[in-house]
Amino acid sequence: MQPSQALFKSEDIALPDAITLDISGNNITPAKGFKIESLFKHLGHSKDQPIPYQSSDVTAFMSFFSHWISHKFQEVMIEGIEHISTDRHHIFISNHRDILLDPALVNHALLSCGYDAARSVIGSNLMEEETMASLMKLAGCMEVPRGNGSIRQKFNQLKGLSHEIQTALQHNNVWIAQREGRTKNGIDETNPAIFKMIAMAKPNQMPNELFLKTQSIIPISISYQWDPSDTHKALDNLASDIGEQNLNTRIRSDTILHLINSLDRCEGKIKLCFGAPLKESSDINGMVQQLDLHIKEHYCLFDSHKVAYNLTQHKMVPHDLAPIKEKLLTRSASLPFTAQNHLIQSYANSYTSCS
Repeated sequence: MQPSQALFKSEDIALPDAITLDISGNNITPAKGFKIESLFKHLGHSKDQPIPYQSSDVTAFMSFFSHWISHKFQEVMIEGIEHISTDRHHIFISNHRDILLDPALVNHALLSCGYDAARSVIGSNLMEEETMASLMKLAGCMEVPRGNGSIRQKFNQLKGLSHEIQTALQHNNVWIAQREGRTKNGIDETNPAIFKMIAMAKPNQMPNELFLKTQSIIPISISYQWDPSDTHKALDNLASDIGEQNLNTRIRSDTILHLINSLDRCEGKIKLCFGAPLKESSDINGMVQQLDLHIKEHYCLFDSHKVAYNLTQHKMVPHDLAPIKEKLLTRSASLPFTAQNHLIQSYANSYTSCS
């Protein structure tokens, strides 16, 4: 299968929030000044009108981010793409480090290797702001219910999502994070509820494990040399430490400002490793163990993780890694002291949990 043709042709790519799309035929040329309406116009929608899901929108929207990713990061390494079948659609489950970038990177890998973009499952809290909701709809996102509601309401919402995923799989691959909310301490752990939710669409008499076997679930390990959200996560952890939900320095992780700031901090190297579909297991915990094992075994430990580990263990940082140490300390310098420790510890935790 030949790689999909990029929608962009200019090499002068800026941040998604700092470009205007100048549509001419099938070409999109970045220009200075952002007007989000340009993206909606290109995809044939008005920002003020309801947006129906269209498969073509997903590929077009994700192509936008894919081209930006290829220019923003120093290197994006992709392994295991051969595990993806051309004869059927898959559910991809990955570790969760960044709200926007995790699914965008998965789609970058798919598009770069000639596959169509996948639809993503995201928290309903991301749909509370009008512009973000419109963007997520263009990306073909499906909502995981978050917030208040009775147990019965949440059950029905999750069952509806499970059936929506099955419908989506008729035409697209689907991406889901391994847990609700991003990992903020650098340790990736799967919530078994993810598999339980997927299995809610099974026939009544079919065991969960047998149904999950039919889903062709592919694990993905995503590794960041520099976590673009590290400072925000450190502040969140600080707020949790002191039990303060309205800390003045805290930036809510579901705001557009936070997401754009994270995109602005993208740099360094990324690695995505796709695995073989999960094997049948006697119970859901066995599926969880398979997923966690793949993520840990294939997580790429960069020099940033090694330096952070040495710092937390009060070990000498090798001379050749001195620039990495300086960069790590610079990234945390603007934070309160305790938050600085959280940031460095998160990198160190990835080192200890995956080495």
